[in-house]
Amino acid sequence: MRWGNGFLLVFFLGMVALLTCLRILYPNLGARADDSWSKRASSLSVVCSPAERAVVRQVANAYELEYGVRIDLLAWDSRKRRDLAIGSGGIELPEVGDEAVSRFTVPLPVAATNADPGALWRLAVYSNSEHSCRETHRFVRYLTARDRGLTYVSSPGISDLPGDLWVEDPKPLLVVDRASYPFILPELKRFETTEGIRLRLLVGPQAFIDKKIAEGGEFDAIIGLEESGQESSIPGFWSAPVPGRQVVCLTLNDRSQQPGVAGESQPTTRLGIIANSRMAFADRRFSAGQSRTLAQEIGRSTVVSLGDPGKLLGAVLTGEVDVGMAVAWPEALSDSRLKLEPVPNRQVYVALSVRESSDYRRVLAQRLFAKLSLSEP
Repeated sequence: MRWGNGFLLVFFLGMVALLTCLRILYPNLGARADDSWSKRASSLSVVCSPAERAVVRQVANAYELEYGVRIDLLAWDSRKRRDLAIGSGGIELPEVGDEAVSRFTVPLPVAATNADPGALWRLAVYSNSEHSCRETHRFVRYLTARDRGLTYVSSPGISDLPGDLWVEDPKPLLVVDRASYPFILPELKRFETTEGIRLRLLVGPQAFIDKKIAEGGEFDAIIGLEESGQESSIPGFWSAPVPGRQVVCLTLNDRSQQPGVAGESQPTTRLGIIANSRMAFADRRFSAGQSRTLAQEIGRSTVVSLGDPGKLLGAVLTGEVDVGMAVAWPEALSDSRLKLEPVPNRQVYVALSVRESSDYRRVLAQRLFAKLSLSEP
């Protein structure tokens, strides 16, 4: 009996050691096959004008050979469903009722375009499914990479091509100011979903960002808050302020129905703000344009810090707070139960700084900037 128990113990320990070794050697072993990030579209439909067709066909063949995704080139006047449209010059991209997920331009090598420094590819990505959308943006990155697609439109000897280097599974590292993080998180998630690019985030206070810059850390971009909306200047970085977002007060349309408010008045107003949102909310003095009643309430309020915009919205709707104050975001703007009152002269500016030497410089400076500025169609 003792021998049998000892054998079982040794067998159990051996199996644990084997499974541990397998997990170290094959970290993806046992991963779910239907993980949304692992799913790939099997084909894409692309509409391109006659001037681009030959080049796009060559790039599509290379992409299909490398990744097994078929690219179907459709005629310019085709009415079929498409994932991507490509044009150049002043030509208008075709519309057949599809909703564009994103639109952007890509500069072309000068030598390939009759020395026209203003030559651009104009692209529109359309919404069909999450996987095809991600695959389409992936093909766009391939098409506009200076060591992939742009090599088909450049001439020998051209070394300064405008695109990023091709990275099959990009994972840019962003340093994010903790005060801006709650406001931009929805846009960062949307960027990951549509672009198929995973973002690695280091979130901390401004002092943390300053330390990372001083140390010369190998990160790709910085996202922070700016009070003035002025362009920041960091050596070695391309910087641009995102258009300001209006600060608003949120209350229920019918406050008599708010739990904890009906039938009796609160001794002080409970003001809900996003945790760490130091800018625009710390000072509770308001200009004459603000509602007098609301201004008086906020002036004597107690502050309740909440983790993110979703929790703030829920706190206003359930009566946990009487008034919420935050940057206007889509979910709040579209909720008919809420009354939004702009806070005069209060805006939040998000500043994006991208390292000039980053492998993802163009996609971050163009695509992520568009998401943060809410300028997408």
